[in-house]
Amino acid sequence: MPKDRAERSAAKRGAASTRWGLRPLRTRGKSVTQAEPLTFGGTFAPRANHLSVAPDLDQMPRVDYQAELLHWIGVRWLPSHTAPTSGEELRKFDRTALEKEFRADFQAGYWRAPVRASTLEELWFLYQLETKLPWTCLLARTGSTLPTSRISRKVVMSAGELVARVYGHHLRLNIDGPAAATLWHDGRVGHAVGLAGVDRESWWLRYRETPSGEVGIEKQSLLFRENNLAGVAAVPLLHPPATPYATWRTPNTGWWLVNPHELMRVIVAVLIPTSVWEEWSSFEQRSGGALAALTAMRLRDVARES
Repeated sequence: MPKDRAERSAAKRGAASTRWGLRPLRTRGKSVTQAEPLTFGGTFAPRANHLSVAPDLDQMPRVDYQAELLHWIGVRWLPSHTAPTSGEELRKFDRTALEKEFRADFQAGYWRAPVRASTLEELWFLYQLETKLPWTCLLARTGSTLPTSRISRKVVMSAGELVARVYGHHLRLNIDGPAAATLWHDGRVGHAVGLAGVDRESWWLRYRETPSGEVGIEKQSLLFRENNLAGVAAVPLLHPPATPYATWRTPNTGWWLVNPHELMRVIVAVLIPTSVWEEWSSFEQRSGGALAALTAMRLRDVARES
């Protein structure tokens, strides 16, 4: 790319981030470009590793069984099959038809295989299979080196613009429940959390996170300062919203707050139903920049008070 075009492109990206109230990304964590594929825990997480006896699938709680099945679909079935992606294909897809194959593989020794977290591509597929709806991946440029060739619906933007747009729509909609599956990585560990609105006292983002299961931090968020390499310092939310968090696997999920400016350091992608993304985009066009201006003002307030 000629130098003048590259400079104009960089200036355009910086202007987009500044318009939404965030500076262009300067990450304090490690680069997300690594030899091994990045994975994100916290979603569709099955049993623990190092089991000595095969779990009894018939005696397993329903939520755990579904987690096992979905995780198996992601790591064993998806790599060698063409998964449904359109709305019609997803509505017709019957994952129970795979249970016979799953059970046979499980009993043949799959249960002994080390459990790994899911990749970005796998999570995009699994959210669609779980909800039977098309989803869109909003991808930060810092994560654009990740394998995404199988993700047919994706939008790439700077990490700053991604956080700001998600923040703005959570702000205007006064969301109390899960609205965006947010994937973050600090170069060492990655996790998926459910953003759930903006706290009206601190103006930080609320999120819910399934504990990682790591010894010593079972009841902590991985976005606590001592648990990540990027200096993100999330705090517990003392007064969670009254609206219940409706999902099938959140008995131990905790509520936390994260500074949106700090989230920019580690965010990789946001996964949302395509219908939600289309509504967001339509509202941005209709608002004529008003939402961006409101978001920028509120984020400047957060920056001053941090």
